[in-house]
Amino acid sequence: MRLTPARLIERIETRHGSLAATERLAAIVNGWASLEHLANRDNRMPGGFNDWEVVQDSGFSRRPAIKQLRSFVARPAIVTALHGVRVAASVVLILPVRNPVLRGVVGASSATAGVLLAPLHQNGGDGSDQVGTFTQALTAAARLSRSDRVTDVILWATSAQTTLAYLASGWVKLLGKPWREGTAIKGVMRTRTYGAEPLFRILQKHPELGRLAEVGTLVIECAYPIVYALNGKARLVYLGGVAALHTGIAVVMGLGRFLPAFLSLQPPVLYTATKNPGRDNTFPRVLAGATAIAAAGMGATQAVISRRARRLRGRQQTFTTSRGAQLAVEYRPSRNRQSPLLVFENSLVAVQEYWQPILSKLEIDAATLTYDRPGYGASIPAPGSRSLESHAADLDDLIRNFSQDREVWLIGHSLGGYLIRKAAPQLTTKIAGLILLDPTTATMTSTEDAEADREAMSSLTEGFPLMELSLRGGGALLLNPQVWSIPADPAASHRVSSVYRDHRIWRAGREEWDAAVREIINERVDQATTVAPLEVPTLVITASTSVSLHPVSADTHRALAAQVPEGRHLVVRATHDGMLTDPRSVPAVAAEIDRFIATPSATHADRLPGAGSREVA
Repeated sequence: MRLTPARLIERIETRHGSLAATERLAAIVNGWASLEHLANRDNRMPGGFNDWEVVQDSGFSRRPAIKQLRSFVARPAIVTALHGVRVAASVVLILPVRNPVLRGVVGASSATAGVLLAPLHQNGGDGSDQVGTFTQALTAAARLSRSDRVTDVILWATSAQTTLAYLASGWVKLLGKPWREGTAIKGVMRTRTYGAEPLFRILQKHPELGRLAEVGTLVIECAYPIVYALNGKARLVYLGGVAALHTGIAVVMGLGRFLPAFLSLQPPVLYTATKNPGRDNTFPRVLAGATAIAAAGMGATQAVISRRARRLRGRQQTFTTSRGAQLAVEYRPSRNRQSPLLVFENSLVAVQEYWQPILSKLEIDAATLTYDRPGYGASIPAPGSRSLESHAADLDDLIRNFSQDREVWLIGHSLGGYLIRKAAPQLTTKIAGLILLDPTTATMTSTEDAEADREAMSSLTEGFPLMELSLRGGGALLLNPQVWSIPADPAASHRVSSVYRDHRIWRAGREEWDAAVREIINERVDQATTVAPLEVPTLVITASTSVSLHPVSADTHRALAAQVPEGRHLVVRATHDGMLTDPRSVPAVAAEIDRFIATPSATHADRLPGAGSREVA
């Protein structure tokens, strides 16, 4: 019998036709992904985007057993074997093999391999990998169950996840300025990674085309549940629009795997949206009841977590500034009262526990002062103050109170590096030197276009409004603190988890970053507002992954060090956050800090072109 489009749709609208379509499309995604990763072995080599020595502790479980398993899987031979399993499994699942148990075992093997391999491909992986593994696992479970009722539950679960994914994607876009202002697609098209210069030029000349595409995307995603209210033909037209959207993304942005990945989610939706007397509809009823109960519980839990987030942690004490801000600070005295005071400035949405690994490795005898900026944890802004406007004054009050006429060094990471560099000339206390760890600078792109930098910098906090909204709405338990509370010490991670589950830190971070971006871009456009360098010894350390992902950053950091007579620049093998938390990177960073503070002049390289910079393993 000839398979026409109409008959294909009729088949997909059945239980087993829907399952088979999803299974085969997921197999295409997973096999394709493994072939790509096998072809890009260099990314996993030392210095590559997925150098395992650098990325292995980024955002995954820190339990010893899990870490040992990941390290075993990271062996080159094991990686190749697991990708080989996925490729072979994909071939079997695409072919018309009829044995359901065999298909289930093969699908489960592919999904398991995908889960094991995911931590190894943090850079270069994307949403299609997650979708492929998710759908492969569910279809395998349906095959192994050999039960129509279980299969219906799994197809309903896939449909629910699909609907939630589109809804979340659409409404998150609406929370971002670029999508509301009609500049989002043009901004993407100007990037090196996902852009297309010819299309960018067209959108520059005809911005209405970009706006039309954005409105179409938002309608398709935000209104996705309407697929359950439409009749047969209208439903097919709507899902055809979804397919067209993903086809456009695949062609224009080069995300080829997105097409089969997200198409694999549509057959279950088509099956569950079609009237079918033999289908088991228990799942959506149970889901509705469970959602209502969970919402009530999450709201109550959120209130408890928010109160806990605003308590002092560990050995913190409250310091009130002259402007009325109440800062949570932790001061550790030195053995010798004449030893220097090291003041640490946190990065964006970072708390003082981030510095604990560095502090534990410093050998120099020094008093240390860490604190949280207003809006973070137990730190409360001054009445009526706006983000960052009183930062220099607050820092000055802190230093004057704790320095006790000692030599003072300022150490800042990321945004903290920019903040201390900006505040240092305004302080009333003399500063002995600055240490800037992968600091934020006025240039993030390789162009001379300030607007490109503004867009690149603003994108860092695009998700913050959603974090605020979700946490205000009771979503605290949905946030994984191991992803956001980066401190390597598990006890510290647990201690600060409530801080990251409180909406205030995300609001404060968004306001800080918006203010910083305005200042940084103004400096770039108007040289008269540029931060004047403080003529003190300055050490600038760049993370190796920052050099790989943003090559211009190393040049900018080198230039910062070159602005002062006793400036020094070096690169350490680390990620941006790992230089503070990774056990392999922290000792090298701490040793350089010790060495520079002890003898800043002696460690300064010759001021020749290209000098003053070196790499630390």
